[in-house]
Amino acid sequence: MLDRKTLSEAYFSRAHVARHQLDSYNFFLEYNLQKVVDEQRIIETDIAQRGKDNDNVWVELGEIRVEKPVVREADGSQSGLYPSEARLRNLTYAAPIQLDMILCQGEERQEPIVTTIGQLPVMVGSTACNLCGLSDEERISHGEDSHDPGGYFIINGSERIIVSQLHRSPGVFFDQSMHANGTK
Repeated sequence: MLDRKTLSEAYFSRAHVARHQLDSYNFFLEYNLQKVVDEQRIIETDIAQRGKDNDNVWVELGEIRVEKPVVREADGSQSGLYPSEARLRNLTYAAPIQLDMILCQGEERQEPIVTTIGQLPVMVGSTACNLCGLSDEERISHGEDSHDPGGYFIINGSERIIVSQLHRSPGVFFDQSMHANGTK
């Protein structure tokens, strides 16, 4: 006989409920974001170097990083932003995106610079989240539920989640019997 208590504990454990969302977002941060930059790698311009007709100016893109979420106050100061503060202050829980770039003019390459190119909403509980790696007591001290599995975003103070849906394509036959027992 199947032990329902064991099954429900496994299903509703913190590690299971949002794991697919967190794993997907963490993979995006670690691999796919850099892959997007690597596919573009060079941004060509139509700016020509003064006095030289054939020496155009272009930008080479390098490493991209997502920092930890921060909040910038009215006085210009910055401090770490935690999900509870983002909810209370109606802020978006987001982190700066840093990109290494090199300006090139003909044969000349300038020193690499690091610039902030935008803000990326951070999934609560992901590796980019300020709660990542904190103990239950530390999470509680930052105003969070120690059993919150994460896997959602905070946009303008509201919790938002990505819901995956399977939609049937028009004109494609859908055989119910195949899905009921896994065979056709």
